[in-house]
Amino acid sequence: MDIPFRSKKDAIERLLPFHLYNEELLSLQDLEKADEIYEATAKHLLVKLSNIMNKFKSLMLLESMVSLAFQVSHELPFRSVVDGILFLQREVNTNDIVMIDRMQEQWLKEDAKKARG
Repeated sequence: MDIPFRSKKDAIERLLPFHLYNEELLSLQDLEKADEIYEATAKHLLVKLSNIMNKFKSLMLLESMVSLAFQVSHELPFRSVVDGILFLQREVNTNDIVMIDRMQEQWLKEDAKKARG
């Protein structure tokens, strides 16, 4: 057809069917191949998701174990030192308590540095 388009509407009416219906339909084999690719991709992504979730769970378990180990190795001995200091404070006079408080502050600073370290 060598007739020019009369308007935009004419162009759409004449070109749209050509562009819509000029493609070949997929064969049954092509559709089955697309289904196989989709299924393989879905399985692959599910495996990756499962691996990520397992890694996350193992990291959370490891973090909880490290946190517990930190508490056992740092907080419990520190509490026993504090309990000892409190016992000493009850036994000594007021002037000595000030000195013990300063020692306690120093130990707290040292423990904080070790924890950061």
